[in-house]
Amino acid sequence: METKRTRPIGVTILAVLALIVGIFGLAAGLSFMGIGGLGAGAGVAAGTAKGAEVTVLSGLMVIHGATIIGEAVLSLAFAIGAWWLKPWAWTLGIILYVISLMTAVTTLIGDTSTLASQTFNIVIDAIIIYYLNTPAVKRAFGQS
Repeated sequence: METKRTRPIGVTILAVLALIVGIFGLAAGLSFMGIGGLGAGAGVAAGTAKGAEVTVLSGLMVIHGATIIGEAVLSLAFAIGAWWLKPWAWTLGIILYVISLMTAVTTLIGDTSTLASQTFNIVIDAIIIYYLNTPAVKRAFGQS
């Protein structure tokens, strides 16, 4: 007989925030893909060197949009899994927040004008990773 696990309040908060991030991520990713697709069509229609540049940049927007959608889907999966304390959700959460941490660090290295926002992201991601590794949270997810 399986014992009933209780969800820590912090996990509940993470699940709700991951759901919100996932929903907004889907909207943002679809927007990037749509705008990129429109730009690519305009670039092809222009048929000039500038049109070719627009097409390339628009293609990059579509790729960026697809990446955002991928991250959003992972965030939604984590939200659902964390809500139900699925053991795989703990692993997914660690992976998701390590990727987010690495993205913030590489963004900061590439563009120091984002110092405040990326430092905030780095601190939050580190806190979440630490929290997910606390004994009570690991136990709640059925991790040893």
